[in-house]
Amino acid sequence: MNEDEDEDGGGGGVKVPDPHARAISVKHMTQDGVAVVAVVVMDERIPLHWAASSGQIEAVERLLQLGSDVNAVDEVCTWLVGWLVGYKNTNEHLCTVDTIDYCRRCSSSMHRSVSAGHEAAAEALLEAGADINAKTERGNTALHYAASKNRLELGRILLSRGADPRPRDSQGQTPLHRAAVLGHTAVCDLLLQHVIGADPRDQHGNTPLHLACEDNQRTTCELLLENGADIDEVNNEQQTPYDLANDQLRVFLRRFIQ
Repeated sequence: MNEDEDEDGGGGGVKVPDPHARAISVKHMTQDGVAVVAVVVMDERIPLHWAASSGQIEAVERLLQLGSDVNAVDEVCTWLVGWLVGYKNTNEHLCTVDTIDYCRRCSSSMHRSVSAGHEAAAEALLEAGADINAKTERGNTALHYAASKNRLELGRILLSRGADPRPRDSQGQTPLHRAAVLGHTAVCDLLLQHVIGADPRDQHGNTPLHLACEDNQRTTCELLLENGADIDEVNNEQQTPYDLANDQLRVFLRRFIQ
């Protein structure tokens, strides 16, 4: 997983969470005769997170009236824990437990309401002072979620209220990258009305057009090209968007190559 790792608390063992502070559950377990692996999840969300995620506007408004922190972030933490119970064809058994991975997402109620598509909840949170450009640990803003989930109206709401139209996540991707790769053409059109240039580059040097071509999003490619995207732009691997397109899309793209 591409999550941030954390210290295991010393001593080589699993850092045991406080069971009174967070909900703990085993989501998955496998056993192959050699090892048992479990994914242990701790979920610390305040009631406002749950209300925003489910679009319960009355609950959102009441919780805000009661003073719930509109910008509080959750901590959804995952441990991939392995118990090595023995080796095949031997009598040797180990009793050690080791933490392989630790994840923390840290989303706000704003992120959750937009991701789930709840416009009224998002509006209520913004009225209460939610940080419209707040980022998760992976660098995602609410506008990233609107772009990824094809939330056109929420995109309009966020941009009309001053959301940064070109924030970058931990991979250097903007909301336009997210919308382009998924073929959310209407969201791309909205974003292009609020940015200068159609060729922001992510950490791999890919522009939105690179991603749209690679995923065969013809309509989105056409929109990007009509808005000035460069068909000759090369990424870090010296590939142009045309290089990443399949044969059928290349036939269409040739009209834009001089």
